[in-house]
Amino acid sequence: MPLQWEENEGPGGIEIEAPVEGFEAGETYEILLTLRRPGMALSGFQVTARSDDGGSQAGGLHASPAEDGRVTVSTDQGIEYGYQVGSGSQPSSDGVSQWTLLWTAPADASANVVFNAAANAADGDDTAEGDEIYTASVTVAPAQH
Repeated sequence: MPLQWEENEGPGGIEIEAPVEGFEAGETYEILLTLRRPGMALSGFQVTARSDDGGSQAGGLHASPAEDGRVTVSTDQGIEYGYQVGSGSQPSSDGVSQWTLLWTAPADASANVVFNAAANAADGDDTAEGDEIYTASVTVAPAQH
């Protein structure tokens, strides 16, 4: 799957891996988020999947079974938010954190879907100084037949 990379302030950034080649109605896809920053001690993220036709919830987000205890999804005002919990704040390797969610495409695949992500690469000193916030978005379209 192609990636969307958006460079923000500071060294590093967040990547969203999503079905940019097109999605099928009702099918489930893996969404992979990768945060990179040298020296990162702690990390966190939030991601949504919204219709580009009004911003409503698009399909359903679910934590991957492999992410038990690291990732969860909650709903606020009709929008689902995926984010880290527990051990999901620990980098996966030196300077890299990854999280996997499952996304079930809407049953009515008539509108594009925008994945918006924000991530915090923290230095672990319990202050905001030295931490970096990165954002990215990727738009996916229904598959063309």
